[in-house]
Amino acid sequence: MAMEVHDLLLESRSVDQDKADKAHIVSLQNAGLDRRVRINHARGGEEPLLWIADAVLGAINAQHAGETGYYEALSSTFLINRPTPASIVPQASERP
Repeated sequence: MAMEVHDLLLESRSVDQDKADKAHIVSLQNAGLDRRVRINHARGGEEPLLWIADAVLGAINAQHAGETGYYEALSSTFLINRPTPASIVPQASERP
């Protein structure tokens, strides 16, 4: 399934983090990401749609903590559910 999404709105965190987001997009574009992709930032309270990510991540975190109801309620709406290397929590035996 391909989506023609070029304009992204991210939640603003700090000036430095917002700059890092933009630098990351430029880096990805230099590596082949569509150059039409643009990002803007807004404060979370200014754009209610930014709350969706918080709700989804909260449901995923609750599932990992053993409370599966929130995740189950939302799971049929997920297009992709794939952990990234940075999101995988090491097992107790793997922790330093």
